[in-house]
Amino acid sequence: MRCRDTIMKDWTYTHPYDPMLLTMHDCIVTRIEMEESEEETRMVWYLPDGIWITPEIPCHEIKEMCRTAETRAVFSSKYMYYRDDLSVSISRKCRWHGKNKNLFTETRACMTLQEFVDKFRTEGWSLEIVNTYTEGKLFLIEGEIHTARKRQAFKMSFNADNADFFWNDIHPDRVW
Repeated sequence: MRCRDTIMKDWTYTHPYDPMLLTMHDCIVTRIEMEESEEETRMVWYLPDGIWITPEIPCHEIKEMCRTAETRAVFSSKYMYYRDDLSVSISRKCRWHGKNKNLFTETRACMTLQEFVDKFRTEGWSLEIVNTYTEGKLFLIEGEIHTARKRQAFKMSFNADNADFFWNDIHPDRVW
């Protein structure tokens, strides 16, 4: 367990991202913030309802996969990957068509990271995570954006040198 900075020192538990030990599947992100310093850029995701952790995670004596309490996911990089390599796309229009309704067409819109982060703050967006894929430093997140009026399919990819999760407690009564 490690805690890399004073902002995150108030959290009891921290664990690096490991898809075999924790998952954000069906978790909700209600806020995203960007933090920049000379050493690194961080993208902080706020998950008020927590994440899922497995019994194999070393910091808890739990018997089943269960939810943590409120969690922060911190994706950090020494380089400005977030500004240059980020791809955020949101589904604008989907439909099944064709003779047997077996063809699917989807129109997507792309936005910058700053536009995306601003939508959480100004328009009350939230993100429901459905799938998370990782390979090396690459993260691909899929899910749904929840707005005041509708839900839209969402895809985001970014590079991060580190991904760490922080929480204070677990809910052993909230099992998978």
